[in-house]
Amino acid sequence: MDKGFLTEQQRTVMKAILKRGSTQQRFARRINAVLLLDKGWSCADVVEALFLDDDTIRGFHKAYVSDGLAGLERFESGGSACDMNDEQVKAFVDWVGKTHPSSRRLAGAWLKKSYGLDYSKAGLIALMNRVGLVFRKPTEEAPGNRTMG
Repeated sequence: MDKGFLTEQQRTVMKAILKRGSTQQRFARRINAVLLLDKGWSCADVVEALFLDDDTIRGFHKAYVSDGLAGLERFESGGSACDMNDEQVKAFVDWVGKTHPSSRRLAGAWLKKSYGLDYSKAGLIALMNRVGLVFRKPTEEAPGNRTMG
């Protein structure tokens, strides 16, 4: 995430919202995250400061970049949509079936190289669960198991 992506006016509006005091805590936390990212803090530093996970912080940033403050105010329940289309998911599952990568990290690197998708550990676990892939430490596999490792 680029440092200084907010304009001075955007920063001023966000800080004014925080100073009102009546702002919902969830909305305020989202604004704080975006302001800290804008200030140049790493995602990891914001995670530690606000006691949230990195997928959440990245989601706040993505919501702000795509929809501004309205994106931060939206509180939808349920999971997010997959960043991959059906063809990409099939290619990923096929790749795992052929190569049997020894770690999730290798699977994440393949997704980054193949499609430019950068999944966090939690995001990659969720993706793998969603497509029916199970990671286990390397052992002898039973035929037909769709497992990694």
